[in-house]
Amino acid sequence: MGGFPPQVTGISDVSGSDVNIVGNFADKFIPIEKVVIHNQALPIANTNWLPSDITPTNAPTLFRIEVAVSKAGRFSATITRGGDTQVVEFNNGSNINADTINIFDLLVHSGDSINFRYSVTNAAIRILRVQEIDAATQ
Repeated sequence: MGGFPPQVTGISDVSGSDVNIVGNFADKFIPIEKVVIHNQALPIANTNWLPSDITPTNAPTLFRIEVAVSKAGRFSATITRGGDTQVVEFNNGSNINADTINIFDLLVHSGDSINFRYSVTNAAIRILRVQEIDAATQ
């Protein structure tokens, strides 16, 4: 055993009988790309960035969000579940700085749909990248 991707071989079960498991778990270590936006005009302040919400592929999971915007402002997520939408702000409700990379994690469960908003208009989304991070990579 050893190396990457991890493999499991020659395990004994409770009775002492050999159980031969050969598995390749590499797919569990690759994040799922959910969103990539590069140098795009912001929509009107406090409106959804994405034309449709994103949902988890494997829930519960973690969405890792990388964002940079050309003007300082408050970055938030809309979390909709069962028709009820909550808007929650990242960065403790404080502005993120202009043209800086910010990385946030958001726990996402089955039935959740996610979108993003910003508190200013007349700016650009420099970068928005959202990856679904499988629990195995935590």
